[in-house]
Amino acid sequence: NFSSAGAPPSLYLAGNSGSAIATSTASGSQTYTTAADQQGRLVKLSDLSSGTPTSTFNATLSPDTGNTTTSSTAVDSNGNVYTIGTATGSFGNELNQGSQDVVLTKYDSAGNLQWTKLLGSAGKADAYSMAIDSSNNLVVAGSTTANLTPTGIANGNADSFVAKYDANGNQTWVKQIPTLADNGANSVSVDATGNIYVGGQVTGVIGALQTFTPGYIFGKGGPSDSLLFYVFYLFQNAFAYFQMGYGSALAWILFVIVMILTWIIFRTSSSWVHYELD
Repeated sequence: NFSSAGAPPSLYLAGNSGSAIATSTASGSQTYTTAADQQGRLVKLSDLSSGTPTSTFNATLSPDTGNTTTSSTAVDSNGNVYTIGTATGSFGNELNQGSQDVVLTKYDSAGNLQWTKLLGSAGKADAYSMAIDSSNNLVVAGSTTANLTPTGIANGNADSFVAKYDANGNQTWVKQIPTLADNGANSVSVDATGNIYVGGQVTGVIGALQTFTPGYIFGKGGPSDSLLFYVFYLFQNAFAYFQMGYGSALAWILFVIVMILTWIIFRTSSSWVHYELD
């Protein structure tokens, strides 16, 4: 991943080194196993206009135990750089909650670590995207397989989440978005007035048509009706505006669409191709 600071021109590269899985090597009758040692990395390159960029710093994200990844970077107006990724271990008082947590880090422009934060659940959490607003607040998007907060609702599937942090690493809020099928927030951006836009996917045709929670959580369909999903539109008309006739008509239309799609899926499923890897 690449991210450029405003001035002076610099390039930040986020990635990983090491192996994500344990490896075994046979030597005669002995087998030697090398533990997984993947670690997230951040490299800053300067002097871009010279034709021979130089490495200003090279930071490795090392937990107390376990592995880490670094998948994305962002630079604020003060030149501080943030990274997100995943971690299977803890960082001091930041304790891992499950099999894998989201890890968020902040470095200053010289590569000095400012803080590390973990966001996780009793299951597995992934981070996919982040953005910085005009006040240098950080917004992170990803997915989780369990509750991120005591009030979260998990149904065993992968759920999208969006979390906001201030520049000191304090979490302002977190929203978990469950649906009847797996879903994930793959991209996030913030406009000039602080509105947050999230892009992602829902697996399953019928599950996608039943998406309700994002519009309800963010209120009234989100900014510019960007989260006005069909089921939430039906709910608004029937139970907020009390237009029961119109709401009933919308429900019947949804029923017919689901029946047609179900018929198509069953009719075509025999010709689907599935690939499995040993």
